[in-house]
Amino acid sequence: MEKIIQTYILCGGKSTRMESEKGLVMLHDKTFIERILEQTSKVSKNITLVTSNKEYQKFGFPLVSDIHKNKGALGGIYTALHHTTEYKILILSCDIPFITSTILQDLIEFNEKTEAEISIAKDNKNIHPLIGVYTKRCEEKCEKLIQLDELRVMNFINQFNTNYLDVKPEDSHLLENINSKKELNKHTK
Repeated sequence: MEKIIQTYILCGGKSTRMESEKGLVMLHDKTFIERILEQTSKVSKNITLVTSNKEYQKFGFPLVSDIHKNKGALGGIYTALHHTTEYKILILSCDIPFITSTILQDLIEFNEKTEAEISIAKDNKNIHPLIGVYTKRCEEKCEKLIQLDELRVMNFINQFNTNYLDVKPEDSHLLENINSKKELNKHTK
């Protein structure tokens, strides 16, 4: 049975290595965010974009601005956890243009079978904390870390009962985040 989950896509960030707004970067014929929304809408009917950039309004989804400005991905996670009224939410970054609904569905179902507070995707090389299911229980600790300016997402995750969905090596490229023009150029040649 397909699970439907509220989803937050983190579109903020300074994008210093990309030198432009990552979610709005074109990859072939679509922006990163269009690609992600196309896949995410297959597992979620309730998608919110975490950004204060009004350019994202054209995609037709609600926008919510970071509560704590300039606090990186952890600030985005906190904003999503604070904004939601649901117990569990899917949190994604805006720089994963190859993500598929199949991986997202697998992650949601994987989380449903556990008591974990956080479930995130990983491959044979990397843990991907911004492809994850987070519970409302994480909100308070997230805010405390932000107030202490301890912004490393992995430090946050390690404080919870976290489990990891192992994505097959042949699918690991689907989790790739593209952070720089150099990384983008590898996919546009």
